[in-house]
Amino acid sequence: MKSLYTSFLSAVLVLMSIIGLAQRTPTEDDYYKIISVATPENILLEVGGVATLPDGRIAVATRRGDVWIVENASMDGGSSEFKHFASGLHEALGLVWSKGSLYTAQRGELTKLTDTNGDDIADQYETVYAWPLSGHYHEYSFGPKIAPDGSFFVTGNVAFGDEEWWRGESRVPYRGWMMKIHPDGTLEPWATGMRSPCGLGMIEGEPFYTDNQGDWQGTGGIFHVSKGSFTGHPAGLRWSHLENSPVKLTTDQLYAKVSAR
Repeated sequence: MKSLYTSFLSAVLVLMSIIGLAQRTPTEDDYYKIISVATPENILLEVGGVATLPDGRIAVATRRGDVWIVENASMDGGSSEFKHFASGLHEALGLVWSKGSLYTAQRGELTKLTDTNGDDIADQYETVYAWPLSGHYHEYSFGPKIAPDGSFFVTGNVAFGDEEWWRGESRVPYRGWMMKIHPDGTLEPWATGMRSPCGLGMIEGEPFYTDNQGDWQGTGGIFHVSKGSFTGHPAGLRWSHLENSPVKLTTDQLYAKVSAR
C-alpha cells in the first residue's frame, strides 16, 4: 500500500510540474541556449562562419580573413583555446567541413583549406572556383552549403550606386545569384532575384536563403530556391541570356509587367 501511495504521489508531482511548465511563458533559453565563449584579448573575431569538426571542436571564419579552431567551446565554462588555422582570406563569410577539409566563400572565390600534416594549420589553400568582381564594396559572397550530391551552394550580393545609391546592380556575373559549384570546379548557375542573400540553409536537401530588406525587398524573408527560380530583385536578370542560365525571364519581360520605378 505504501509503495502504491508513493507511486501515486510521484505521478501527481510530475503532472503538476508539467502543468506548471505549460502555464509558464517560455523564454528564449527553452529553445536556444546562448553560450558565451571567452576569446583572447588580442583576437578580434567578427565571425562570418561556424563549422563543427568531426572531433567536436569548433572552427570559425572571420570577416577579417582568418579561420580559428576553438578547443573546449563548451557549456562547462572551461577555458577555451584558439588555434590559428588559416589567414590572409578576404571576408570569409561562411564555413563548412567536408571530406577532410574546410571550405569557405571569400569575396572572390570558393576556397578549400586543408591541413595535410595534422598540426592544425592549413598548408593548402586551393581555389575551387573564382567568380568575377567589379570591386564594389557590397559584393559580399556567402557560403557554402553542401548539396546532397557533394557540390556547394554559394550566393553573391549585388552592388549599388550607378543610377541611385540605393538601386541594386549586378555589374558582373553572377551578382544577385545563387550558384552551385561542383567539386571539379565547374559552375552551375542556379537562380537569381537576390539582393543581399546573406543566410544560406539546407532543408531536406533543398537550398533556402534569407534576404535583406531594401530595394525590391520590402522586408526580410526566407526563400526556397529551386533551380531556375526568380525571387524578386531584377538586377541579376542581366545575365539570364547567358547560355547556361536556368532562368529564362528577362529584364524587359519583367518591366513589361512591373514598373522599374
